[in-house]
This record gives sequence, C-alpha cells and structure tokens, in this order.
Amino acid sequence: MNILNKKDKEKLEKFFLDQRKHVNEHDLDNAITKGKEKITMLQDNIPSSLEEIWQAIVDMWNMLKDFREGRYELPWKTIAAIVAALLYFISPVDLLPDFIPVLGYLDDAVVIGFALKLIQNDLEKYRQYKKEDKSV
Repeated sequence: MNILNKKDKEKLEKFFLDQRKHVNEHDLDNAITKGKEKITMLQDNIPSSLEEIWQAIVDMWNMLKDFREGRYELPWKTIAAIVAALLYFISPVDLLPDFIPVLGYLDDAVVIGFALKLIQNDLEKYRQYKKEDKSV
C-alpha cells in the first residue's frame, strides 16, 4: 500500500519548491532554533528504517548552524533548500499529521528527499569537511 500517491508527491514537491523561493534570514534562524528543538525531541525515538534520512536531517541542520556561525560557506540556493525542508519537518501541520506513528513522518521524509536531491553535492562536501575538521 502506497500512502503517498503520485499526485500527493507532486503537490509536496511544488509546495517545497515554492517555499524555497521565499526563504529569508528569519526563516534561516527559525529553522536553526526550531530544528534543534525537534531534533532533540525525536533523537531517541527514530526507527531503524529511518536512520539514513534522520542522519541527513541532522547533517543539514548542522550545515545551517555552521553557516550561521561563520564556520562554513554555502550557496544561498542550498541554504534555501535546507531551510524549506526543515521548516516543513518542524511544522506539525502537513499532509500526514506527525502524531501518526512512523507514517506521520512519511511526507516529511519525501520533502527531505527533495532537498537532498538539490543539495547532494554540498552535503557530501560538508560531510567531508566535518571528517577533516579537527577543531570539532
């Protein structure tokens, strides 16, 4: 059974791409602050089936934080994609309500997946940077 059909995925992608175009500095700060709250709240309850996407969420949040603190440079298009995805992830109001166990995060995972496609190269560079950075 496929919970999200093609039409739902297309709506999510359009919503994500539209939101990405309108990201601003306030959204960046909100994604960092609220993102940390949600990550902290969920970190001990992630099913093993979602570990890979969870790590991507954490890495994207860390990228934003390092950018905001002046430790890492990112193009605005990457920042906007991460912020739009994290703001969707943070929001309790989405296609599948988050209170539905596991399934409630399916739409969030789809939106995160859209962002990952757009920032894949920057994410890999960041992960390499973190491996090589001895000051962390």
